[in-house]
Amino acid sequence: LLSTWLGLPYQAGCALVVASLSLFSLGAPRHLISQVNGRLAAGFAISLAALFACGAPLADWTALYRADWPAAYGSAPTIL
Repeated sequence: LLSTWLGLPYQAGCALVVASLSLFSLGAPRHLISQVNGRLAAGFAISLAALFACGAPLADWTALYRADWPAAYGSAPTIL
């Protein structure tokens, strides 16, 4: 999104994000970095909870009874 907003190529947008995060983590005081990290982690957790809360009523839970669970174990390393 940043590259689109700034009119930059995708690679330049990625490089800008990496450079700004690197400069922030190297130059900012530790307590500020800790606060930002905590807020980002909380935002991620809230986003996951909202995604689950919105998606859970739409899920077809009966499909879990028909699932091929041994195949799921084989794909776990790929997911992780």
